[in-house]
Amino acid sequence: LVHPDAKWYWWGTEAPDIAEMQRGHDALVKVLREHDVEIVWLDSPDPDDINAMFTRDMMISVPGGAIIGRMGPLMRRRQERYVLRTLAKIGMPVLHTVHGTGTFEGGGFAMLDEKHAVVAIGHRGNEEGARQVEFVLNTLGIEMIRVQCRGWSCHIDGELCMVDHKTALIAPHKLPFWFLEKLKELDIRTIDVHPAEANFATNGLTLRPGLVLISEGCERTQERLQKAGIESIAIPYAENHKNGGGIHCSSMPLVRDAG
Repeated sequence: LVHPDAKWYWWGTEAPDIAEMQRGHDALVKVLREHDVEIVWLDSPDPDDINAMFTRDMMISVPGGAIIGRMGPLMRRRQERYVLRTLAKIGMPVLHTVHGTGTFEGGGFAMLDEKHAVVAIGHRGNEEGARQVEFVLNTLGIEMIRVQCRGWSCHIDGELCMVDHKTALIAPHKLPFWFLEKLKELDIRTIDVHPAEANFATNGLTLRPGLVLISEGCERTQERLQKAGIESIAIPYAENHKNGGGIHCSSMPLVRDAG
């Protein structure tokens, strides 16, 4: 389903169950608060911008402040102003705003450790956007690793989630072999998602090192995490998946403890 004005799309043949979507988001908020997370709500989003729930894409947090992205899809291009207003309201420094012909979304970015980050290049984030982000990262002493998206894949958070220091939950069949070798070179242990759960199993949120929030329906991946010494908490989020994103997409850490 696609809105006539192209403001949103929906993976399915029936209209969204808004109440079920809200139940999933409420479960996300509940777990965050139970783990002493202070929540900052997006400032005055347009109610028609249903994809604005995926705050991850609008920016990234790096040491010293934020980098504002520039959305790939035209239907989301105006959403950057919501996060900019929010950051101004809470007094978080903005180090750079991706501009010009650059596109860059936070779902296509991940810190691997304190000195290495990965950026996905594809239809949601291009080389010019990556170049602008790399300029900021280099001044912070962070090496940026580029990974080309496969086909219409758009974000690295559909393929990798750091769940502990030097431990990543990955969908190996969605990543290039050379990058899997790079993870080994960086001494990053990997845990493979179960293939049947690969669509959203990696799209989780690490609450603290060794504890990850994950969508219900990923029990076999949870078993693999448990065997590797990683705890997990599952919440109902399937209806929100139909909106095109998961738990990771629905969150953007602003400040967090290094430990």
